[in-house]
Amino acid sequence: MNQKKIQVMIFIILLVGQASCRTEEAPQRNFGSSDLLLTLDGLPNNYRVADLPQPMGPDSPIAMGDPDDSYTTFHTLDDVHLAAIARVYRFSTVPNAERWYDNHLSLEFAVATRGVSWSIPSDLIYRSPYTERLHLGCTVTGVDRQEVCKIMAQYEEFVAIFHSTIAEDVMTIAQFNDAVRHIDERLAKFLELQPLSVETH
Repeated sequence: MNQKKIQVMIFIILLVGQASCRTEEAPQRNFGSSDLLLTLDGLPNNYRVADLPQPMGPDSPIAMGDPDDSYTTFHTLDDVHLAAIARVYRFSTVPNAERWYDNHLSLEFAVATRGVSWSIPSDLIYRSPYTERLHLGCTVTGVDRQEVCKIMAQYEEFVAIFHSTIAEDVMTIAQFNDAVRHIDERLAKFLELQPLSVETH
């Protein structure tokens, strides 16, 4: 067997090895998607839990995701606003999470019903030390032109999404930054993530 054939075979073996690593099942976890959801300690004092963490899927009220995905909702204390929704999606492999994130990013940040594109206000400043796959934005929705902000971020086999109404009596941009930090640090803690190096961040 000549040198060229040997090199081709080694190249194929390396490719197959990389492919098998990329499709490995995610590790067994001693927690589920519901454990990763945003909690009240990451929200302003005027929030309360409207719905405890629940599985998503065809039988859930929001009919999204799969049974191993979870969501929870929050009201303001005066019950005037359904103020925020947190979701966490769990995938069997990291590449599956990556593909879902890439495919759904444009859907989550599609132009809203009032035709106002998503943008990043100058004071929406949180940057994650744990993932580069994090997107933030704000837009205006509804007939009352209510501002909302959203985060979507991937952490290994999980994707977290959170959006909230933004108003002085509900949640300010500064408080939204704090909620995003809470989500980021919560997932990093559960997944035992280390901060990204300076070179990759």
